[in-house]
Amino acid sequence: MRLPVKFMPKASQHVGNAVGAAVIIGFGLAVMAGYLPDNTTAGKLSFAEWLEAGGVKLPFLVLSSLVPLFGLGALTVALVNLFGGSPFNHLIVDRFGIRSRTFFGEKHVYWRELGPIRPLRLSPFRAFSLDRRFWIVSDTFSGEVRNDARRPLSTFNLRIPVASYLGRAWLGGDVGPAMEATAAWLESLRMLAREDALDPNDIPDAPAALGPGVPLEKLETKPAVAEPALPPMQERKFGRRDQSTVER
Repeated sequence: MRLPVKFMPKASQHVGNAVGAAVIIGFGLAVMAGYLPDNTTAGKLSFAEWLEAGGVKLPFLVLSSLVPLFGLGALTVALVNLFGGSPFNHLIVDRFGIRSRTFFGEKHVYWRELGPIRPLRLSPFRAFSLDRRFWIVSDTFSGEVRNDARRPLSTFNLRIPVASYLGRAWLGGDVGPAMEATAAWLESLRMLAREDALDPNDIPDAPAALGPGVPLEKLETKPAVAEPALPPMQERKFGRRDQSTVER
C-alpha cells in the first residue's frame, strides 16, 4: 500500500444523511403550511389585509422557512458526497500525518504530535446519537498514560467517527472489531513515523473494514531556483578596498 491514500465514509452514511435532510425539508414545509392562509382566506384577503389580520404569524413564517432551506443545503451536501467522491467528508493518510475533512473545514495532525492512537467508546448518556458513540482518538504526545473515561471529546487532537467509516449501517452497527483493527493500524504507522522508518511506498495494508482507500497522486514540487555560485573563500576580498568606491 502506498501513501497518500484517501478514505471515504460508507455510502450508507451519505444515504442516511440524505434521508435525514429530506425529513427536515418535509417537516419544515409542514410547519410553514400551518402559518400560511388557507385557500378560502387567501381568495378573500389581499396580502396587506392578511398581514393586518394575522401579522403576528409573519415572524414565525419567516423562521420556519429557514428549516427547509437548511434541509435543502444538507441534502445537497449529502448527494455531492454520495456521487462526487465525498469532497466534504474524508480522511487522508500521508507520510506526515492524518488530514480529517468535514464540511466545516480540514484539520491536519502530524504523527510527531500524536500520542498513542486508541479506540474510545462513549456511554449512551455522553453521545449525541447512536452513531456518535464510537471514536478513534489521540492527543498530544507527552509520555504518560491518560485516562479517557471522563475526558470531553473536544480535548483530543484526533477524532475519527468510527460509524462513518466502519459502520455497516448509518446507526453504527457492530463496529467493535473493526474499530480495534483500524486504531491498531494507525498506531503502527505512528510508531513507524516516530522511528523514522515510515516508507510511503510500502506500508501495511489497511484493515478490510476500512477498505483499500483511493490512492492520491503526489503533488509535483517545482524545482528551486538555483542561486548564483559564490567565488571561493580565498578569492573573496575583505576589509579595506584597494580603490575608493566614490568618485570625487
